[in-house]
Amino acid sequence: TRDRAQLRANVTATETISIGFQVDTSKDDYSGSTIGLTSGKELNLSGDVTMMLSDQTSLHLFANRQEIKSEQSGSQTYSTPDWSGENKDTINVFGVGVKHVPIKDKLEVGADYTVTRSKGAISVNTAANEPAFPDLSTSRDTLKLYATYRLQDNLSLRAGYWYERYDS
Repeated sequence: TRDRAQLRANVTATETISIGFQVDTSKDDYSGSTIGLTSGKELNLSGDVTMMLSDQTSLHLFANRQEIKSEQSGSQTYSTPDWSGENKDTINVFGVGVKHVPIKDKLEVGADYTVTRSKGAISVNTAANEPAFPDLSTSRDTLKLYATYRLQDNLSLRAGYWYERYDS
């Protein structure tokens, strides 16, 4: 069973600035499971801002934080649970992008840069009191460059460059 709630608010602060906020949360219940996932919770917070710098150029910024917690039970004999575990993951994403239209209804160019950082912790409770797993950390930096040229009303040509650096 999953219970979920979400709230989104968009505000037009000025003629050139719009702001958005979002919160969503979920709770998972696996009460019918004795082995496997037994519960899960997730919280997601997001914010974004778009600014029109001119008639042809816009800038957007965004941030997101996601926290995920889950619990599970396991059995070495595939019967009654004899160990339990808990996962805690946190993911943070920040980004900025710019879009420019040098030729209206013909050419659009842009760039997006995104930074993602995540951390994870896994704890396991067993009768043997074994050592914990090491914490996890991941980073990803992404740069996207693109151009779209409209050849006809129903046909466009798009070129792009995408670079990512990933470390885990």
